[in-house]
Amino acid sequence: MPVAADGPASGSDELLALQEPFFRQLAALGLPLPQPLTTVQGESLFRFLRLLRRWNATHNLTAITSAQELVHTHLLDPLLALPLLSRRAAEARFGTILDVGSGAGIPAIPWALVDPTLCLALVEKSGKKAAFLRHAVARLGLFTRVSVIQADVERLQRNPSYAIITSRAFAALPKFLSVTMHLSAPGTRWVYMAGRLEAIEGLDINKSMYTHPISMPRILGEVVLDAVDPLNHPSGMQRHLVWLRRIA
Repeated sequence: MPVAADGPASGSDELLALQEPFFRQLAALGLPLPQPLTTVQGESLFRFLRLLRRWNATHNLTAITSAQELVHTHLLDPLLALPLLSRRAAEARFGTILDVGSGAGIPAIPWALVDPTLCLALVEKSGKKAAFLRHAVARLGLFTRVSVIQADVERLQRNPSYAIITSRAFAALPKFLSVTMHLSAPGTRWVYMAGRLEAIEGLDINKSMYTHPISMPRILGEVVLDAVDPLNHPSGMQRHLVWLRRIA
């Protein structure tokens, strides 16, 4: 796939050399994406990485700096999770997905670029990260489906359409649930992108239970473990989506 121009450095950018191999790897994995990846979507994914790399040089948005790791961590990981997210989101007949602590836009922006049916609200407290997110959303033409909210998630008001709340590298699972419980309603699902399951406090896979108490005394919500989806990462690294659901 040719790369759309995005600044004077794009022709010599080392990301260019990784684009074709990445899409060959993606095709070999046979991911059941919501629809076949188009040339425009592929170009947009790498355009996003170039925007991120350019801003990262001065704003320190992500600790990952190598082109290979950017592709591996910021594209492959979200795309491995996308088929499961898209299927469950469609089943939920949801409105907007709330992505908490969006940071550099991972995984939400790759999700939005590949699945045109998704609408997402990206919550980010940091001013410089929120500025990057707004810039990327505008440059990538996502502004009709993706909004950026610069705020502390604990101070957000509940939107009835937030049927799914997501997080990657925002906080440990108990804290993620606690600071977003007020944004939920019975039926809300949380999806937590995780590595090793045994390191997650309160998660009992053998009994299909989540037992950690929610430290939000004003909210009498009961949260249960809905599903754990392993992601078949080609590196062999452990990757999982942990789904939880509020039942009361």
